Parts: sequence; C-alpha cells; structure tokens
Amino acid sequence: MLPQKPRIITVANQKGGVGKTTTAINLATALAAIGERVLIVDIDPQGNASTGLGIDRQDRVVSSYDVLTGRLDLVSAAMPTAVPGLSIVPSTLDLLGIEMEIASAPDRVLKLRNAIQNAGFSPAPFSYVLIDCPPSLNLLTLNSMAAADSVLVPLQCEFFALEGLSQLLETVDQVRNAINPDLTIQGIVLTMYDGRNNRPTRSLKTCAPIWARRSTRRSSRATCGFPKRRPMASRPFSTTSNARAARPTSSWLRK
Repeated sequence: MLPQKPRIITVANQKGGVGKTTTAINLATALAAIGERVLIVDIDPQGNASTGLGIDRQDRVVSSYDVLTGRLDLVSAAMPTAVPGLSIVPSTLDLLGIEMEIASAPDRVLKLRNAIQNAGFSPAPFSYVLIDCPPSLNLLTLNSMAAADSVLVPLQCEFFALEGLSQLLETVDQVRNAINPDLTIQGIVLTMYDGRNNRPTRSLKTCAPIWARRSTRRSSRATCGFPKRRPMASRPFSTTSNARAARPTSSWLRK
C-alpha cells in the first residue's frame, strides 16, 4: 500500500560533475524495481535527468517551469518514462530565467513546496519524489530544500570536492532554521570511487571525521576509458535483475 504522503528527497551539490543526475536516475530506477512509484522532478535547466530517461527536448511540452510558475500542478506535469513505475517532470531551458521571474514574489523560496502541497497526493500516485538540482546554491536549489524531507549529497571521491561540502551543509542548516525545520541530511553518497587511486582515499580519510556521521556506506564506482557512443537513455539498468539489490535502499531512505 502506498503511503499517503510521498517521501521527498532532493539530490543536491553545488559542485558540477559529481554525479547528481546519475545518482537520482539510478536511485529512482532502483526504487521502481521493487515496486515503488517514483517521480523525478528535474529543476536543472540543463535537463540531463530528462535526457537520461529518454525524454527528448521536443517532447517536453510541459516542464518543471510550468510547475514553479503555477501554470500546472505537479501530477499534471509528470510524464511516464520507459522504466515501469518511474515518471518525470522534465526540465527545459525556460528555467534559466525563472529566478528573475519569481525574485520579487514573497513566496519565491516556497514555489515548489506549494506546488507539491497543492498536488494533494490523495490517493498518492507516488511513494517517492526525487528532485534533481542544478549545480549551484541558487533559488532553484533553495526551493528544492524547502520542499524536501531530506537532502542526499553525491560527493565525488577527490579532495577538491570536499571544499564545497561545508558550505552546502551550512545552507541546509540555514534552510532548516528559517524555512523547513524538518529537513534532514539523508546521507552523503560517494561517487566515482576508484580503488586503484590512493589519493582520493587518503583525502577522504583525512576529512572523514568532519562528516562521518552524515555519510552513507554506499558508493558508486568509476570506470576508466572513453565511451564509444552515446549511452542509451531509456534504461539506466535492468529493473528485474537489480530488484533484490535495490530492496535495502528503500528501508534506508525511509529512516
């Protein structure tokens, strides 16, 4: 039975190229593989999550821009993907100007939260909502944190990626104090881990005491080499073969 209120998780890090979109897509697919109904809200103007799930730009008749400006509710803007149980509110380049449009609005930081609340979710069409953020601590990212139950932080396994972590955690604390008192850190997911390289391991061990309690024991590994062709967008991984591996993920996210 689906919960009456979906769990809302924002995937955020102001540093680009750390695997936010890859984490969001594969986490959503893993949840869908075990029977959860998942919605990804793509609020990154680059729209990589939308592209990664096979939504071509010419097919994005509605988008998260329409949700943030109040033209559509969240459920009406959702589009099905090739992954059973996984839908997405796609992103378009219209989001590039959204900050100027809503900057003077009193509820400018609450646009996404209001859209989610107004959707009602009764009966709940989704058990999880994952928000894929842009690589910056801008108004879009603040909207996602104001709407979310928790923040999941993908962190690349290299020293310089740690520099912005404290700033991100400070922003989470500020949002918690001013806007969303229930916001928590879901965890820190280490991405692009390469066990053949000692420098990332040494750097992480040096800085680990700062954030060890907030990190997860999960990681995504990096592979070396150049892609021979554009990756297939429709299936991040097989939903049937990975269902067993995905089951612990659901219980971890519900904590």
